[in-house]
Amino acid sequence: MSVPRVPRIGEVEQWVRENPFEGEDFTGWRKEMHEHGSNIATYRGMNAMEKPMRRPIEGSGELSWCGEVSGVRIC
Repeated sequence: MSVPRVPRIGEVEQWVRENPFEGEDFTGWRKEMHEHGSNIATYRGMNAMEKPMRRPIEGSGELSWCGEVSGVRIC
């Protein structure tokens, strides 16, 4: 009996094998993300009324976080 195996990220997802471009334009989910990002950037450029980022106050229970996950180690 073989040991069960969990697939790696990208082994079973269909979008991994999608062609990212059609000519010079994005396709599929990349096109959607590009459009959303462009719309957000345009909106933010015209409307600078967003709440400013501030340091969290210990014990307040509020946290506004924006960042990027660059690595995950699951042991």
